[in-house]
Amino acid sequence: MSAFLDSDRPFLLEACRKAEAAARPPHKLGSRPEPAWAALVAESGKTVASAAFSPGDSEDAVKKLLANLSAGAPTNATLYLTLEPKAGFDRLPPVTESVRRLGVKRVVIGTFDPAQRYRGEGSKTLEQIGIEVVLADGEEARHCQHLLDNYAKWLQKGLAVLRAQVEIASESDGKYDLKFGKGSKPLRADALICRAGDKRSADGAWRVVIDPEGKERPSEQTILYQASPSNPGAGVRALPMRDGAPDLGAILRDLGMLGVLSAELSGDPELFRLALRSGLIDSVTARIAGKVEEADSVRILSQVGKVRLSEGGDPLELRLNSARLVAGQLEAHVELC
Repeated sequence: MSAFLDSDRPFLLEACRKAEAAARPPHKLGSRPEPAWAALVAESGKTVASAAFSPGDSEDAVKKLLANLSAGAPTNATLYLTLEPKAGFDRLPPVTESVRRLGVKRVVIGTFDPAQRYRGEGSKTLEQIGIEVVLADGEEARHCQHLLDNYAKWLQKGLAVLRAQVEIASESDGKYDLKFGKGSKPLRADALICRAGDKRSADGAWRVVIDPEGKERPSEQTILYQASPSNPGAGVRALPMRDGAPDLGAILRDLGMLGVLSAELSGDPELFRLALRSGLIDSVTARIAGKVEEADSVRILSQVGKVRLSEGGDPLELRLNSARLVAGQLEAHVELC
């Protein structure tokens, strides 16, 4: 493969932003999950056209570009793709065929397809038809990979990815306490998992709100998980149990089968503890409590290795690792010490 140039980086990042905006909850519950991705054509240091693919779309992003470029791509244009194009038939025809019809001679790919059965096929197919293929590196490649995190983890485990929002407060004893902030802006997740009603125990009933930000549906679509549902159906399901406790893993697997790639756990310390014990919290989005400048917040959070969880029961020691900055906040993996 050819080298990834510094002049390529801003165009691939622009495509990443377009792909990020195209991410959405499943357009139809029960549909197979698909990743959002984007395509951008640039020539002589300027963007010519761009398009994005959202889950459930009837056309791939490159085919959408073709509709905007009736005469095809300019002679010396480069095509930027956040995701390697598929070479075979899936739900849609091969994306590599759309690339061939576009007429570009150089393609920059942000990351390989995370599905092992497709990985590398698209790049090889493009090279076989005489197109120069470039694989991104550095921060731009990591950004493209980050866009696929939820989809890649679903491929590996068949579960919706579970995240939570927290605050970290420095206490007088020198330790850091993990707390659940109120009124935090929702994460960009396909679903929100919360307790149904005012029950104090983790069993009983849980509620899953699909598309909590209302991107695809004008009103909430909910699934109620009850310990003993009197009228089970599409909107009411039996709460799965394991060893006398609710089986959160089974719920996340159920959501994955419905096409839900990510879920946010509501600010409930008891449910958070249950998820921790099950090893199912993928990551937390954390911020420093109080008035702290963003730069100082990032610096402090990057130095925090362990935190204490006191809410919802006996104090627990937690470890934060693999921290990274996402949209101005720190995202880190969390686990019990």
